[in-house]
Amino acid sequence: QASTDYDDEDESTVPEAR
Repeated sequence: QASTDYDDEDESTVPEAR
């Protein structure tokens, strides 16, 4: 899972393309 690129339910990380 690419949590660093896309956050599933965790808004702690900022995704590049949302």
